[in-house]
Amino acid sequence: MAEKVLSIPLSGLEVKTAILDKIGDALNRDCYLNNNAAFSHFDAHVKIELRLHDVGRVDEVNVDSKASAGEKSDNEFLEKAEAEFDIGPQAPNEVREETGQPIPVETKDTEGRSVIKTVKYPKRSARTRA
Repeated sequence: MAEKVLSIPLSGLEVKTAILDKIGDALNRDCYLNNNAAFSHFDAHVKIELRLHDVGRVDEVNVDSKASAGEKSDNEFLEKAEAEFDIGPQAPNEVREETGQPIPVETKDTEGRSVIKTVKYPKRSARTRA
């Protein structure tokens, strides 16, 4: 039996992974945050609003968090990096493929029983995303 792709709803872990992937992509586009940079400190304000759709019910998550690390000196030039984006509705497997997560498939085991396994495709690059 050939593998059959299943459209199983996203788990909480898959939603978090997709959001973190999008945040990482947005921050990677900022030239201040290249891997060769060195910072004595940083502070951040992160705000996340989620509407999670679950069989006719909508759960909302609102996070407003601040973080900082290091010691600030008075004579430093302040660089500011910002990113803002929306994540629109997508089919679960589109989210999984776009963020490099495994996609569930139904196949047969060695004894002919149906089993659900996952197939991980390479993550689509940011340039191929619409």
